Amino acid sequence: MTPPAAETPIRLNFLAVAGSWLLASVGCVGGALMGAPLGLWKMEVSSSAALGAVLASCIMLVGVLILGPWAARTPSEWSTRWLAATVIRFIGTPFLALLLYSRPPSAEGFLLALAGTYLVSLAVETAVIARTVLAAASTSARRISTSNSPPDPS
Repeated sequence: MTPPAAETPIRLNFLAVAGSWLLASVGCVGGALMGAPLGLWKMEVSSSAALGAVLASCIMLVGVLILGPWAARTPSEWSTRWLAATVIRFIGTPFLALLLYSRPPSAEGFLLALAGTYLVSLAVETAVIARTVLAAASTSARRISTSNSPPDPS
């Protein structure tokens, strides 16, 4: 029985990870700010929602920094780091929301924008990271299977 081959370190596309965070953040904060001018809700709801979206965006940025997409790591290391960053953000988001902004003028707008920005950012980041890691893992698996396959008897 042959020992398992070592995983090949890969780099995430830093611009894709940072860009996905920025795009999600700008979209959520912009959506929160546009609610009042469009007449969807009152100005205090819009400002509270914008604060919630900014807070969630900052927490998600901390997660991106914990992830460290600029370094080369194996796919299993990327999975572990992504999980660690997600758990830290999951615990830190409600804690910081309560600590920094415990009495918003519009709690509904603040909480909905906080949760919405968190979920949108997490979904976009997960898609970018999963696409990169899965592509590298499948390339590595193909390379391993072709190097360990028995010689053709014909």
